[in-house]
Amino acid sequence: MNAKINLLYVPYSAFMFILIVLLLKSILHIDVVPQTVPEFVIYIYNTGLMDSIDESMQDLEDTYTKISTCLVDTSSSKEEIIHLYNEVTNAPVCSIANRHFNSLADCFNSYEQQLSEIQEAISLYEENYNKCLDLISNIPSFSTLRDKKYNEFIDRFDVQYEFICQKKQNYHEDREELFSLYVDAKQIADDLFNEYYTLMCHIVYAEAGICPFTERCYVANVVENRIASNRYPNTIYGVVYDSGQYEPVMTGSINNQPSQSVKRDMHLYLRGHVETGMPSNIVYQALFPQGSGTWKHMPSGHYFCY
Repeated sequence: MNAKINLLYVPYSAFMFILIVLLLKSILHIDVVPQTVPEFVIYIYNTGLMDSIDESMQDLEDTYTKISTCLVDTSSSKEEIIHLYNEVTNAPVCSIANRHFNSLADCFNSYEQQLSEIQEAISLYEENYNKCLDLISNIPSFSTLRDKKYNEFIDRFDVQYEFICQKKQNYHEDREELFSLYVDAKQIADDLFNEYYTLMCHIVYAEAGICPFTERCYVANVVENRIASNRYPNTIYGVVYDSGQYEPVMTGSINNQPSQSVKRDMHLYLRGHVETGMPSNIVYQALFPQGSGTWKHMPSGHYFCY
């Protein structure tokens, strides 16, 4: 009888011991077993989770590097756009203003592409930031690994996140500023084109209507060189109708309707798509030498002189 009672007592005692341990753990928060044991067990069971957290942190680092690179690129583009805007506003003639605007437009398009990449990268960074926090929250709260990983996360990414949030606001403001410069520069280029185009077509057609494309552009370039020179009026009307300067004005042939090919050529020239290579001091164009020297003598008989 006593043997049977002892045999029953052993499992009963073991059961009661386990129950007491669980009660102490859950109700009184007393660790009966050494802390190192559950930490080891937790780490073993959560190796996959730890790997996911580390991968997520690495993704954040990589995305931040991409954002930093894009920010450097946009900063460079911003400086270039401002520089080109100043070139447009200070350009002495139409073709130069439009040439600088063309460069500004290309730079602004690149800037827009860079902003698109930054927006995408920042969205990815924010997504990974929250994902990493969620993964860390899956570590059991009684584990010291949770605090360790959380503190590591904050040390590595909290400053980065604040920086990115600030830049997110800044690039919206920068974009508005640069878009305003783009619009203003376009207006300047368009206004000059509209001021020059019709009269330039008429004078070039009258002076070089039967000449090749390059020579027509040379004639237009001489007109602009005069506009930019302090020796002549500073408008295209003033230069073309300056007393005794252009024979078509005196003969009336300037009023002839320009050909479509001249209109096309002057559109290209005045919009800044033609580089003639003509020095700015070439202010004479005629069928005979003038000034102090000849830059080019064309097969048509035209001399372009300084």
